[in-house]
Amino acid sequence: MFKNKKSLIKKPISKGFYAWNSLHAGSFLLFIEELKECYKFIFLPGPSYMYLTHETFDTSLKNGILEFVEPHPDEIYQETVRLTEKHVDMSSSKFETIIDETYTKPK
Repeated sequence: MFKNKKSLIKKPISKGFYAWNSLHAGSFLLFIEELKECYKFIFLPGPSYMYLTHETFDTSLKNGILEFVEPHPDEIYQETVRLTEKHVDMSSSKFETIIDETYTKPK
């Protein structure tokens, strides 16, 4: 009878390319994968990784902070992921889950 709140949350589109419309206007996010508590994106023009909680991603779409542009063609997507992996130090502990535009850590 009642829908689960989690089932109403929008998920990123596979290989989805999203535009920022606020603080990071002119920058983009490319969806990589869903993790347990967040979504992993490539922040462009970075390249660097950015993590958004499920709720923040959903709220950002609903409030117009993020806007879906298009799914990336497979060849471009694979090359973007490859170059990001090559240039981003994966051993770094600088990665944080971003839950809002103020970069507040989740509690």
